[in-house]
Amino acid sequence: MSDHLIFLGALIISFPAALYIIYKVFGDSILRTIMNLTLVLTYFTSFVSYVVGHSSLINMLWSFPSAFGVGVI
Repeated sequence: MSDHLIFLGALIISFPAALYIIYKVFGDSILRTIMNLTLVLTYFTSFVSYVVGHSSLINMLWSFPSAFGVGVI
């Protein structure tokens, strides 16, 4: 199996647990919303960085703008 799929699978499996922990810590507050958005950005950026790290640096041309775009949204 591809290393990329294994890493993506680990992120997908850990995502609900991370959301649950954020919910338990922050409850129904604005900080929970901020933390959820930060979590999505962190997971996306970590996957993109993993792909760039395991392939050529030419992928940096699409990875930085896409991570920046997700962060802005």
